[in-house]
Amino acid sequence: MKKVALDKQHIHSPYTGGKQGMKKMALIGLITLALGACSESEENEEDNGTQNYNASQLQTYKSAIPQSSRLNVNAEQSLSRASSAQVQPQAVGDAIYPAFAVTVASSINNTVTSLIEGLEHVVSLPPTLFDSDEKKFIWGPWDNEDGYGKMLVYIQENGQEDDGSDPEFQYSYALTRMAADGDLEKSAVVIWGAATPDTEDENHGTGVTLWDFEANNAFENTYNPSPDIGHEQGRFISFYKYDEEAGDGEYLINYSVFRNVVFEEGYPPANNEVFYGRFVDTDGSELGNPGNSVGFMDWVITTDLCDGDGACFDSKDTSNVSEDETMRIHLAFFNDGKGRAEARLSGGDLSTNHDLIECWDTLFEQDYLFFNGADLVGSESACSPVFDDSLTDLDIPAIDDIDTDVREDMICVAKNGLEACEESETQ
Repeated sequence: MKKVALDKQHIHSPYTGGKQGMKKMALIGLITLALGACSESEENEEDNGTQNYNASQLQTYKSAIPQSSRLNVNAEQSLSRASSAQVQPQAVGDAIYPAFAVTVASSINNTVTSLIEGLEHVVSLPPTLFDSDEKKFIWGPWDNEDGYGKMLVYIQENGQEDDGSDPEFQYSYALTRMAADGDLEKSAVVIWGAATPDTEDENHGTGVTLWDFEANNAFENTYNPSPDIGHEQGRFISFYKYDEEAGDGEYLINYSVFRNVVFEEGYPPANNEVFYGRFVDTDGSELGNPGNSVGFMDWVITTDLCDGDGACFDSKDTSNVSEDETMRIHLAFFNDGKGRAEARLSGGDLSTNHDLIECWDTLFEQDYLFFNGADLVGSESACSPVFDDSLTDLDIPAIDDIDTDVREDMICVAKNGLEACEESETQ
């Protein structure tokens, strides 16, 4: 197997260069579009009773909203394949990290599916109007049947930058909540995104999307006479890109950040970074045969995993609340089957790092387990030849490959919101 090369140019290009890239803080600058989503829309509405757009134009705009499958983590489909008719569920092996990866994948997949399905439902309806001057389709504002106030969704084609250059993204979109009186000054953007779609393939293209529970909760507290705030909190932001290397293969790349996110009551806030995606060999030059693929995940979890005495996970004394530890897990699947994981638990109450390596076969049976300097199961030679070296030496994409400034910007948005990061950038 040749190395699955995704060098710094590949990693950085989605964020820092090119017409479809995202220059530093570009996504934050686009918040002004979201905040002005419905300004003057009623004044610009066609009043002659005719439709001032065609179906093809509307569909092109709607393609800015990504398919949930494009944002999903492929680790979940790896194990779902193992428990399908192809492989009986009882044959799924005892490997630790593929199963753990599914837990992380499910949290992301459920998040993006809920986000995207909600937007898709709204834009499946006929738009309220098309503002031809602003190049913007608008749905609403409508009464919020599930709660207080009104809601509005828009998709807008972005114009050129002030310097005459092309916009970082071709389209932007948002779901905005408005107070019951319809006053535009009393509104909050709770879902926001921007994208340059590929109209020929919905899984290609570049974009970013944000789900802001904090903005929603602030809106409730500010404008709803009887605030209805559930257990949901925090922010989730995800960036995605398709890249193609001539004669080598195709890359689907995603980077998602959770900060203080709670979806289900009773669970601690999630503070995770996940870099994930897939490389598909299109001509057989990289992975042996055309169509072979490597799916990868690299995530960082920061939370209280160990107690003050250094006992971790199931052995942790839950009454002994102490410092947060950091767990970093990097893994890869070959053709959604055999793979390798490398993990490190560090910081917090630990005086030394805990390191682990695991390999598994196509049935997810554990071939090799290494922990803190000792082989607990098998030896590293038992790993598949595809993964007989470290993931770093195999050039499997990792979080550290992301440009530092971009990573910090994404974390800032997830932690503080778009407006706060924009203000800090201009100070």
